[in-house]
Amino acid sequence: MKADLVISEALLPTKPNYDGGSIVNLMTSIINALKKDSNINDRLYQPLNNFPSHKLTDTKRIALIVVDGLGQNLYSTLRNRHSLEKWALDPITSVFPPTTASAITTFLTGTAPQQHGLTGWYMYLKELTTVATILPFVSRENNYDLEQLGVRPLDLTNCRALSESITVKSAFLQPSEIYDSAFSRSLTPNALRKGYRNFEQFREFLEGFITGKPDLDYLYAYIPNIDTLAHKYGPYSEEVDLEYVKIASMLSSLCELSDKTGTLLLITADHGFIHNPKDRRIIMAEHPALKEMLTLPLCGEPRTAYAYVKADRNNDFLQYIESHLQEAVEVKLPSDMMSQNCFGKGPPHKNMNDRIGDYILCMKENYAIYDPLLRENVPSLLGVHGGSSYSEQVVPLFAAGP
Repeated sequence: MKADLVISEALLPTKPNYDGGSIVNLMTSIINALKKDSNINDRLYQPLNNFPSHKLTDTKRIALIVVDGLGQNLYSTLRNRHSLEKWALDPITSVFPPTTASAITTFLTGTAPQQHGLTGWYMYLKELTTVATILPFVSRENNYDLEQLGVRPLDLTNCRALSESITVKSAFLQPSEIYDSAFSRSLTPNALRKGYRNFEQFREFLEGFITGKPDLDYLYAYIPNIDTLAHKYGPYSEEVDLEYVKIASMLSSLCELSDKTGTLLLITADHGFIHNPKDRRIIMAEHPALKEMLTLPLCGEPRTAYAYVKADRNNDFLQYIESHLQEAVEVKLPSDMMSQNCFGKGPPHKNMNDRIGDYILCMKENYAIYDPLLRENVPSLLGVHGGSSYSEQVVPLFAAGP
Protein backbone atom coordinates (compact mmCIF):
# COMPACT_ATOMS: atom_id res chain seq x y z
CA MET A 1 0.00 0.00 0.00
CA LYS A 2 1.11 3.59 -0.42
CA ALA A 3 3.41 5.07 2.20
CA ASP A 4 1.10 8.01 2.80
CA LEU A 5 -1.22 5.67 4.68
CA VAL A 6 1.45 5.40 7.35
CA ILE A 7 1.12 9.13 7.95
CA SER A 8 -2.48 8.58 9.01
CA GLU A 9 -1.31 6.36 11.83
CA ALA A 10 -2.51 7.60 15.22
CA LEU A 11 0.39 7.86 17.67
CA LEU A 12 -1.45 9.76 20.39
CA PRO A 13 -1.17 8.05 23.81
CA THR A 14 -4.25 6.03 24.72
CA LYS A 15 -4.90 4.21 28.00
CA PRO A 16 -6.97 1.06 28.32
CA ASN A 17 -10.55 1.79 29.33
CA TYR A 18 -11.09 -0.78 32.06
CA ASP A 19 -14.28 0.98 33.16
CA GLY A 20 -16.52 -0.59 30.54
CA GLY A 21 -14.61 -0.11 27.32
CA SER A 22 -11.91 -2.79 27.01
CA ILE A 23 -11.53 -6.40 25.99
CA VAL A 24 -11.64 -7.28 29.71
CA ASN A 25 -15.14 -5.81 29.94
CA LEU A 26 -16.11 -7.67 26.78
CA MET A 27 -15.10 -10.89 28.50
CA THR A 28 -17.20 -9.99 31.56
CA SER A 29 -20.20 -9.55 29.25
CA ILE A 30 -19.56 -12.94 27.67
CA ILE A 31 -19.13 -14.66 31.04
CA ASN A 32 -22.34 -13.11 32.36
CA ALA A 33 -24.26 -14.21 29.28
CA LEU A 34 -23.02 -17.78 29.55
CA LYS A 35 -23.62 -17.91 33.30
CA LYS A 36 -27.26 -16.89 33.15
CA ASP A 37 -27.60 -16.82 36.94
CA SER A 38 -24.38 -14.92 37.65
CA ASN A 39 -24.35 -11.66 39.57
CA ILE A 40 -22.65 -8.97 37.49
CA ASN A 41 -21.44 -7.34 40.68
CA ASP A 42 -19.30 -10.33 41.65
CA ARG A 43 -16.65 -9.50 39.06
CA LEU A 44 -13.95 -6.87 39.32
CA TYR A 45 -14.56 -5.59 35.79
CA GLN A 46 -18.02 -4.44 34.73
CA PRO A 47 -19.69 -5.54 31.50
CA LEU A 48 -18.98 -3.68 28.30
CA ASN A 49 -20.69 -0.30 27.98
CA ASN A 50 -23.01 0.44 25.05
CA PHE A 51 -23.36 -3.19 24.08
CA PRO A 52 -26.84 -4.10 22.76
CA SER A 53 -28.28 -6.00 25.72
CA HIS A 54 -30.66 -8.09 23.60
CA LYS A 55 -27.73 -9.68 21.81
CA LEU A 56 -26.64 -11.24 25.08
CA THR A 57 -30.06 -12.17 26.43
CA ASP A 58 -31.41 -13.63 23.19
CA THR A 59 -28.39 -15.68 22.21
CA LYS A 60 -28.20 -19.47 22.32
CA ARG A 61 -24.47 -19.73 21.65
CA ILE A 62 -21.54 -17.30 21.61
CA ALA A 63 -18.53 -17.38 19.29
CA LEU A 64 -15.61 -15.01 19.76
CA ILE A 65 -13.14 -14.62 16.88
CA VAL A 66 -9.87 -12.83 17.65
CA VAL A 67 -8.01 -11.51 14.59
CA ASP A 68 -4.49 -10.99 15.87
CA GLY A 69 -3.13 -7.54 15.04
CA LEU A 70 -6.24 -6.00 13.46
CA GLY A 71 -6.25 -2.67 15.30
CA GLN A 72 -8.91 -0.07 14.65
CA ASN A 73 -6.51 2.27 12.87
CA LEU A 74 -5.31 -0.49 10.58
CA TYR A 75 -8.88 -1.64 9.95
CA SER A 76 -9.91 1.89 8.95
CA THR A 77 -7.31 1.86 6.16
CA LEU A 78 -8.48 -1.52 4.90
CA ARG A 79 -12.24 -1.40 5.21
CA ASN A 80 -12.91 -0.17 1.65
CA ARG A 81 -11.50 -3.39 0.24
CA HIS A 82 -14.08 -5.55 1.97
CA SER A 83 -16.21 -3.99 4.64
CA LEU A 84 -17.49 -5.42 7.89
CA GLU A 85 -19.12 -2.11 8.74
CA LYS A 86 -22.62 -3.58 8.77
CA TRP A 87 -21.76 -5.30 12.05
CA ALA A 88 -19.40 -2.71 13.58
CA LEU A 89 -19.91 -1.46 17.13
CA ASP A 90 -17.91 1.22 18.91
CA PRO A 91 -14.20 0.39 19.07
CA ILE A 92 -12.78 -0.78 22.38
CA THR A 93 -9.32 -0.85 23.91
CA SER A 94 -6.99 -3.70 24.51
CA VAL A 95 -5.04 -4.09 27.75
CA PHE A 96 -1.59 -2.79 28.67
CA PRO A 97 0.71 -3.74 27.22
CA PRO A 98 -1.34 -4.32 24.06
CA THR A 99 0.44 -7.45 22.96
CA THR A 100 -0.51 -11.05 22.27
CA ALA A 101 0.88 -12.58 25.46
CA SER A 102 -1.08 -10.20 27.68
CA ALA A 103 -4.26 -9.82 25.63
CA ILE A 104 -4.75 -13.48 24.72
CA THR A 105 -4.36 -14.37 28.39
CA THR A 106 -7.13 -11.85 29.06
CA PHE A 107 -9.37 -13.55 26.49
CA LEU A 108 -8.64 -16.95 28.07
CA THR A 109 -9.08 -15.92 31.73
CA GLY A 110 -11.39 -12.88 31.64
CA THR A 111 -8.92 -10.86 33.73
CA ALA A 112 -6.51 -7.99 33.06
CA PRO A 113 -2.69 -8.20 33.28
CA GLN A 114 -2.94 -6.67 36.75
CA GLN A 115 -4.50 -9.97 37.84
CA HIS A 116 -3.11 -12.60 35.46
CA GLY A 117 0.40 -11.20 35.62
CA LEU A 118 1.55 -12.06 32.08
CA THR A 119 3.14 -8.81 31.01
CA GLY A 120 4.90 -9.44 27.72
CA TRP A 121 6.77 -11.75 25.37
CA TYR A 122 9.88 -11.91 27.58
CA MET A 123 9.20 -12.17 31.30
CA TYR A 124 11.45 -12.46 34.31
CA LEU A 125 9.92 -15.16 36.49
CA LYS A 126 11.54 -14.78 39.89
CA GLU A 127 9.81 -17.91 41.17
CA LEU A 128 11.58 -19.93 38.44
CA THR A 129 14.78 -17.83 38.48
CA THR A 130 14.66 -17.47 34.71
CA VAL A 131 13.64 -15.16 31.91
CA ALA A 132 10.93 -16.93 29.92
CA THR A 133 9.66 -16.57 26.39
CA ILE A 134 6.15 -16.88 27.67
CA LEU A 135 3.98 -18.10 24.79
CA PRO A 136 6.34 -20.87 23.64
CA PHE A 137 6.82 -21.41 27.41
CA VAL A 138 10.57 -21.90 27.28
CA SER A 139 13.58 -20.36 28.95
CA ARG A 140 14.90 -17.53 26.82
CA GLU A 141 18.50 -18.46 27.59
CA ASN A 142 18.49 -22.03 26.28
CA ASN A 143 14.92 -22.79 25.10
CA TYR A 144 14.43 -25.20 28.00
CA ASP A 145 10.87 -26.49 28.20
CA LEU A 146 9.50 -24.96 31.40
CA GLU A 147 6.84 -27.65 31.68
CA GLN A 148 9.69 -29.95 32.68
CA LEU A 149 9.83 -28.00 35.95
CA GLY A 150 6.31 -29.15 36.74
CA VAL A 151 4.84 -25.71 36.03
CA ARG A 152 1.99 -24.83 33.69
CA PRO A 153 1.42 -21.38 32.15
CA LEU A 154 -1.90 -21.17 34.00
CA ASP A 155 -0.04 -21.63 37.31
CA LEU A 156 1.78 -18.36 36.64
CA THR A 157 -1.48 -16.41 36.41
CA ASN A 158 -3.08 -17.38 39.74
CA CYS A 159 -6.37 -17.17 37.81
CA ARG A 160 -9.00 -19.62 36.71
CA ALA A 161 -9.24 -20.34 33.03
CA LEU A 162 -12.35 -19.04 31.29
CA SER A 163 -13.30 -22.59 30.31
CA GLU A 164 -13.54 -23.38 34.03
CA SER A 165 -15.38 -20.19 34.96
CA ILE A 166 -18.24 -20.44 32.48
CA THR A 167 -19.16 -24.08 33.29
CA VAL A 168 -20.68 -24.64 29.83
CA LYS A 169 -19.45 -26.73 26.94
CA SER A 170 -16.75 -24.77 25.16
CA ALA A 171 -14.28 -25.20 22.31
CA PHE A 172 -11.09 -23.41 21.32
CA LEU A 173 -10.11 -23.30 17.66
CA GLN A 174 -6.52 -22.38 16.87
CA PRO A 175 -3.97 -23.02 14.11
CA SER A 176 -2.71 -26.59 14.13
CA GLU A 177 0.80 -25.39 15.00
CA ILE A 178 -0.24 -24.04 18.41
CA TYR A 179 -3.52 -25.65 19.45
CA ASP A 180 -1.68 -28.33 21.45
CA SER A 181 1.08 -26.10 22.85
CA ALA A 182 1.74 -25.91 26.58
CA PHE A 183 0.10 -22.49 26.69
CA SER A 184 -3.02 -23.60 24.84
CA ARG A 185 -3.41 -26.82 26.81
CA SER A 186 -2.97 -25.08 30.15
CA LEU A 187 -5.30 -22.13 29.49
CA THR A 188 -8.18 -24.21 28.08
CA PRO A 189 -8.88 -27.00 30.60
CA ASN A 190 -12.19 -28.89 30.41
CA ALA A 191 -12.68 -27.73 26.82
CA LEU A 192 -12.55 -29.15 23.32
CA ARG A 193 -9.38 -28.01 21.56
CA LYS A 194 -9.34 -28.08 17.78
CA GLY A 195 -6.62 -27.23 15.28
CA TYR A 196 -7.11 -25.97 11.73
CA ARG A 197 -4.69 -25.96 8.80
CA ASN A 198 -6.43 -23.51 6.46
CA PHE A 199 -9.37 -21.13 6.22
CA GLU A 200 -11.56 -23.84 4.71
CA GLN A 201 -11.29 -25.87 7.91
CA PHE A 202 -11.76 -22.72 9.99
CA ARG A 203 -14.92 -21.76 8.12
CA GLU A 204 -16.31 -25.29 8.26
CA PHE A 205 -15.99 -25.49 12.04
CA LEU A 206 -17.45 -22.01 12.54
CA GLU A 207 -20.41 -22.73 10.26
CA GLY A 208 -21.13 -25.90 12.21
CA PHE A 209 -20.99 -24.05 15.53
CA ILE A 210 -23.15 -21.16 14.32
CA THR A 211 -25.85 -23.51 13.08
CA GLY A 212 -25.79 -25.47 16.32
CA LYS A 213 -24.50 -28.78 15.01
CA PRO A 214 -21.83 -29.41 17.69
CA ASP A 215 -23.20 -29.66 21.22
CA LEU A 216 -21.34 -26.54 22.36
CA ASP A 217 -22.23 -23.22 23.99
CA TYR A 218 -19.06 -21.16 23.55
CA LEU A 219 -16.36 -21.03 20.90
CA TYR A 220 -13.12 -19.06 20.90
CA ALA A 221 -11.36 -18.92 17.52
CA TYR A 222 -8.01 -17.32 16.75
CA ILE A 223 -6.57 -16.04 13.44
CA PRO A 224 -2.85 -15.07 13.52
CA ASN A 225 -2.24 -14.19 9.86
CA ILE A 226 -2.43 -10.39 9.96
CA ASP A 227 -0.10 -10.21 12.95
CA THR A 228 2.47 -12.43 11.22
CA LEU A 229 2.43 -10.40 8.01
CA ALA A 230 2.33 -7.00 9.73
CA HIS A 231 5.46 -7.84 11.71
CA LYS A 232 7.35 -8.88 8.59
CA TYR A 233 6.12 -6.47 5.93
CA GLY A 234 4.62 -3.64 7.98
CA PRO A 235 0.98 -3.05 8.93
CA TYR A 236 0.20 -0.95 5.85
CA SER A 237 1.76 -3.34 3.36
CA GLU A 238 0.18 -4.90 0.31
CA GLU A 239 0.67 -8.32 1.92
CA VAL A 240 -1.48 -7.35 4.91
CA ASP A 241 -4.11 -5.77 2.67
CA LEU A 242 -4.47 -8.87 0.51
CA GLU A 243 -4.71 -11.17 3.52
CA TYR A 244 -7.34 -8.95 5.10
CA VAL A 245 -9.49 -9.21 1.98
CA LYS A 246 -9.52 -13.01 2.33
CA ILE A 247 -10.20 -12.90 6.06
CA ALA A 248 -12.92 -10.25 5.80
CA SER A 249 -14.67 -12.18 3.04
CA MET A 250 -14.83 -15.24 5.27
CA LEU A 251 -15.88 -13.26 8.35
CA SER A 252 -18.64 -11.40 6.53
CA SER A 253 -20.16 -14.66 5.33
CA LEU A 254 -20.04 -16.01 8.90
CA CYS A 255 -21.74 -12.83 10.13
CA GLU A 256 -24.49 -13.24 7.53
CA LEU A 257 -25.01 -16.79 8.71
CA SER A 258 -25.14 -15.72 12.37
CA ASP A 259 -27.78 -13.13 11.58
CA LYS A 260 -30.07 -16.01 10.59
CA THR A 261 -29.52 -18.04 13.76
CA GLY A 262 -29.53 -17.70 17.53
CA THR A 263 -25.73 -17.59 17.67
CA LEU A 264 -23.99 -14.38 18.71
CA LEU A 265 -20.77 -13.93 16.72
CA LEU A 266 -18.27 -11.43 18.12
CA ILE A 267 -15.11 -10.36 16.28
CA THR A 268 -12.32 -8.26 17.74
CA ALA A 269 -8.51 -8.14 18.03
CA ASP A 270 -5.88 -8.39 20.72
CA HIS A 271 -3.95 -5.28 19.67
CA GLY A 272 -3.05 -3.05 16.76
CA PHE A 273 0.26 -2.06 15.15
CA ILE A 274 2.57 0.80 14.37
CA HIS A 275 5.09 1.04 11.54
CA ASN A 276 8.68 0.85 12.83
CA PRO A 277 11.31 1.96 10.30
CA LYS A 278 14.94 0.95 10.75
CA ASP A 279 16.03 4.42 11.89
CA ARG A 280 13.60 4.20 14.81
CA ARG A 281 15.15 1.07 16.37
CA ILE A 282 17.29 1.30 19.49
CA ILE A 283 19.74 -1.62 19.77
CA MET A 284 21.16 -2.15 23.26
CA ALA A 285 24.43 -3.57 21.88
CA GLU A 286 25.08 -0.07 20.52
CA HIS A 287 24.81 1.28 24.06
CA PRO A 288 27.23 -0.94 26.01
CA ALA A 289 27.51 1.51 28.91
CA LEU A 290 23.75 1.33 29.41
CA LYS A 291 23.64 -2.43 28.96
CA GLU A 292 26.32 -2.87 31.62
CA MET A 293 24.01 -1.23 34.19
CA LEU A 294 21.43 -4.01 33.86
CA THR A 295 21.22 -7.25 35.83
CA LEU A 296 19.09 -8.90 33.11
CA PRO A 297 18.41 -8.34 29.42
CA LEU A 298 15.48 -6.04 28.84
CA CYS A 299 12.21 -7.91 29.25
CA GLY A 300 8.72 -7.18 28.01
CA GLU A 301 8.23 -5.87 24.50
CA PRO A 302 10.08 -3.69 21.95
CA ARG A 303 7.57 -0.91 22.68
CA THR A 304 7.36 -1.38 26.47
CA ALA A 305 10.52 -2.78 28.04
CA TYR A 306 11.14 -3.70 31.68
CA ALA A 307 14.59 -2.73 32.91
CA TYR A 308 16.24 -4.49 35.86
CA VAL A 309 19.00 -2.14 37.06
CA LYS A 310 21.93 -2.78 39.36
CA ALA A 311 21.21 -1.33 42.79
CA ASP A 312 24.09 1.18 42.68
CA ARG A 313 23.48 2.32 39.08
CA ASN A 314 19.99 3.80 39.22
CA ASN A 315 21.13 7.41 38.84
CA ASP A 316 23.57 6.48 36.09
CA PHE A 317 20.79 4.63 34.26
CA LEU A 318 18.40 7.57 34.38
CA GLN A 319 21.10 10.06 33.38
CA TYR A 320 22.16 7.95 30.40
CA ILE A 321 18.60 7.75 29.09
CA GLU A 322 18.18 11.50 29.47
CA SER A 323 21.48 12.26 27.75
CA HIS A 324 21.43 9.73 24.91
CA LEU A 325 17.90 8.43 24.36
CA GLN A 326 15.54 11.16 25.46
CA GLU A 327 14.00 11.50 22.00
CA ALA A 328 13.04 7.80 21.98
CA VAL A 329 12.43 6.71 25.56
CA GLU A 330 10.22 7.87 28.40
CA VAL A 331 11.21 6.25 31.70
CA LYS A 332 8.35 5.50 34.08
CA LEU A 333 8.21 4.00 37.53
CA PRO A 334 6.28 0.73 37.75
CA SER A 335 4.55 1.99 40.91
CA ASP A 336 3.27 5.03 39.02
CA MET A 337 1.90 2.95 36.17
CA MET A 338 0.26 0.58 38.64
CA SER A 339 -1.36 3.47 40.52
CA GLN A 340 -2.64 4.86 37.22
CA ASN A 341 -4.36 1.52 36.50
CA CYS A 342 -2.41 0.94 33.30
CA PHE A 343 -2.26 -2.83 33.77
CA GLY A 344 -5.75 -3.09 35.23
CA LYS A 345 -7.42 -2.22 38.48
CA GLY A 346 -7.92 -3.93 41.81
CA PRO A 347 -5.60 -6.31 43.65
CA PRO A 348 -2.47 -7.11 41.61
CA HIS A 349 -0.88 -10.47 40.97
CA LYS A 350 1.37 -11.39 43.89
CA ASN A 351 4.47 -11.33 41.63
CA MET A 352 3.50 -8.25 39.62
CA ASN A 353 6.32 -6.07 40.95
CA ASP A 354 8.93 -8.66 40.01
CA ARG A 355 7.54 -8.93 36.48
CA ILE A 356 7.67 -5.26 35.44
CA GLY A 357 11.20 -4.36 36.50
CA ASP A 358 12.75 -1.41 38.30
CA TYR A 359 11.92 0.98 35.46
CA ILE A 360 9.57 0.76 32.49
CA LEU A 361 10.91 2.09 29.19
CA CYS A 362 7.93 3.42 27.25
CA MET A 363 8.94 4.10 23.69
CA LYS A 364 7.91 7.41 22.16
CA GLU A 365 6.31 7.92 18.74
CA ASN A 366 7.15 4.82 16.67
CA TYR A 367 10.47 3.89 18.29
CA ALA A 368 11.26 0.35 19.44
CA ILE A 369 14.07 -1.07 21.59
CA TYR A 370 15.81 -4.43 21.28
CA ASP A 371 18.20 -6.27 23.58
CA PRO A 372 18.96 -9.62 21.90
CA LEU A 373 21.10 -12.31 23.50
CA LEU A 374 24.39 -13.23 21.83
CA ARG A 375 22.80 -16.17 19.97
CA GLU A 376 19.81 -14.09 18.87
CA ASN A 377 19.54 -11.89 15.80
CA VAL A 378 18.23 -8.35 16.02
CA PRO A 379 14.64 -8.56 14.73
CA SER A 380 13.99 -6.66 11.51
CA LEU A 381 10.32 -6.07 12.20
CA LEU A 382 8.59 -3.39 10.16
CA GLY A 383 5.51 -3.62 12.36
CA VAL A 384 5.53 -3.65 16.17
CA HIS A 385 3.09 -3.29 19.05
CA GLY A 386 2.94 -3.24 22.83
CA GLY A 387 3.04 0.53 23.35
CA SER A 388 0.48 3.12 24.37
CA SER A 389 -0.43 4.66 21.02
CA TYR A 390 -3.96 4.67 19.65
CA SER A 391 -2.81 2.47 16.78
CA GLU A 392 -1.65 -0.23 19.16
CA GLN A 393 -4.26 0.13 21.86
CA VAL A 394 -7.66 0.53 20.12
CA VAL A 395 -9.31 -2.44 18.39
CA PRO A 396 -12.56 -2.83 16.45
CA LEU A 397 -15.55 -4.81 17.66
CA PHE A 398 -18.17 -6.45 15.46
CA ALA A 399 -21.30 -8.31 16.51
CA ALA A 400 -23.65 -10.43 14.42
CA GLY A 401 -26.56 -12.60 15.44
CA PRO A 402 -29.79 -12.14 17.41
